[in-house]
Amino acid sequence: KKIIIFDDESLTNKLFKDLANLDHVFILKTRLSKIETVFINLNLIFRFFFFLIKCYNIQVAYFASIITLINPKIVLTNIDNCLIFSQVSKLLYKKIAFLAVQNAARYQFEEPFFDKKIIKKFFIPELACFGKHEEESYKKNNIHVKKFLTSGSLKLSDYLEQKKDTKSKEKYDICLILEESSGWDNLFPGFENAMGLIASHTARLAREENLSLVIAGKRNNNFEKDREKNFYSKYIPGDFSIKKSDLFSSYHLIEQSKITIGMMSTILREGLALEKKILSCNFSGCTAWNFPLKGICFLNTPEYDVFSKRVKKIISLDFKNYKKLLSKDPKYLMLIDKNNLPTKKIQIRIDELIGK
Repeated sequence: KKIIIFDDESLTNKLFKDLANLDHVFILKTRLSKIETVFINLNLIFRFFFFLIKCYNIQVAYFASIITLINPKIVLTNIDNCLIFSQVSKLLYKKIAFLAVQNAARYQFEEPFFDKKIIKKFFIPELACFGKHEEESYKKNNIHVKKFLTSGSLKLSDYLEQKKDTKSKEKYDICLILEESSGWDNLFPGFENAMGLIASHTARLAREENLSLVIAGKRNNNFEKDREKNFYSKYIPGDFSIKKSDLFSSYHLIEQSKITIGMMSTILREGLALEKKILSCNFSGCTAWNFPLKGICFLNTPEYDVFSKRVKKIISLDFKNYKKLLSKDPKYLMLIDKNNLPTKKIQIRIDELIGK
């Protein structure tokens, strides 16, 4: 096979799904709960012990053995923060190309409970990332990435491809992005209330100013949706409905709203790329979750009056004037060229690496 897709959880966007249907692509399942077949032969056993001596990790040695037996041109993953992918690529990158595609905003490297020792284990030969910010962030945190390809978000690319040129009319004043955080207090005391305060302030403002509010859910299955509703019922008074989460529903809601409010969801960056106004609120007191851009789009003062004033100001501005009040151009965070979408950029790079 010419291409290996590392981890079948990568198959969440059109590019990877299309690749999975090609005869020269092999899907390597890497999660224990997903593995249905274990490959064993004398050649693999020999390679396994060879790699085990080098890395002292059974999983890494096993996957490295399979990859070298298949001998692809490139190994791809959409799980860019997968430590096993990093460790395998470090063993094999001199003979096989490895390309990781960023699938979410990365805050964890600066989180107070993150084990800094793990950073030394990250190794990405090539990273297709959202924007220039990732390159600076990875270098700042001493995460070894040999090459960056600034591409943008594949999920947003899929949305723009199916959306084509149709314009969404604004139906709502505010879109609240839910980021259910049950259990996070065990990692960082007070985090759950900091997240809940965003929802509480938003609901209060909508009620007091008679603003239309739509709540964008993140969860898909019934259990997770119930947990999401239970978490936010502590912070949003009365009955409230959460818009069902599907492939592109949050993008639709953002485009239909005058402002989108959240904390650290990737969709806040994607919203800016769609030329929609956003407000990221970090009321936790920890700078690890500060939004990468400063200015009118970011708030860390938890008082309601300050929040209310900021939201109303953002609503009153058009995007052109809102953009002038940002510390940097939104493309710094999320590079999106509608004439050269991320799907096309990454496909071109894949073709280069397999020698088409």
